[in-house]
Amino acid sequence: MMRPAWSVALVLCAQISVSAQTPLSSSEIPVSKQATADAKAFRAQVVSEKEVYRNVRKLTTELKWHSRLKTATKEANKNGKPILWIQALGELNGYV
Repeated sequence: MMRPAWSVALVLCAQISVSAQTPLSSSEIPVSKQATADAKAFRAQVVSEKEVYRNVRKLTTELKWHSRLKTATKEANKNGKPILWIQALGELNGYV
């Protein structure tokens, strides 16, 4: 019975020691030329305000959202679909 508790403690200690390391700077992270080009093209895209509004409206009205994980889990198991978990502050209705 004590074994699982020790396992959790060891995993938590390992995570703490890893997170205590100094983070890499952006110049130390290897990035391919293709990834750099894709990122630049993505940043150059201009989306109209109307298109943003339509996309947010679609996200908030056409998808079935659950406020309880238990309900979402039951439905996901019934339909054989994964759960998309989004945790956000404020209202999910576009601009704040």
